[in-house]
Amino acid sequence: EKRMISPSEYQEYYYLIENKHIEPDALLMIIKYCVDIKSASIAPSYILTVAKNWIFDGILTCEDVEQRLMDLARNSEDVQQVLKTLGIRRKATEEEYRLYLEWKNELEFSQEIILHLAKKAKAKGAGFNKLDSLVNKCYTLKLESISEINDYFNNLDMMFDLAKNVCKSLGLRYDNLETVVDTYIANWLSLGFEADA
Repeated sequence: EKRMISPSEYQEYYYLIENKHIEPDALLMIIKYCVDIKSASIAPSYILTVAKNWIFDGILTCEDVEQRLMDLARNSEDVQQVLKTLGIRRKATEEEYRLYLEWKNELEFSQEIILHLAKKAKAKGAGFNKLDSLVNKCYTLKLESISEINDYFNNLDMMFDLAKNVCKSLGLRYDNLETVVDTYIANWLSLGFEADA
């Protein structure tokens, strides 16, 4: 099924080429990729979102697009494994692929750790977004092994109680103690302070 490109859609593509400096052929490759995964009846907004995300990631040439497509293909099975662990029975979205590549390449988490965190997210009845926040939390707290991650989560209830007591002692009130735990308590404990101190 074919569809016509509307003047406004064409204008958006032209804007990306002129102002974001993506090669026309690279943009065509992105469009083809989107059509291949979503079919010819794909919404222009989806294509534009993918194109803008890739441009933001610095993908501007045909070589860049080929590299991203190879990364996606190489990691396709791994991402599906993550979704399966989360209890999600569908193909990964482009955004989920992008997040997965970020976890692997930029944050340098192994598949084993990502799957371990996926199990934790599933246990909380959460999906991909919760997994993303867990991965980023582990990165921020410099939790780099499964044992460190397990220690952190096993101690989480104790840390929340401690945060409550510290705030009470200081005469402070927080509706959400997560920030106190992440910003102060976890860091103080990792520096070697004991709960009583």
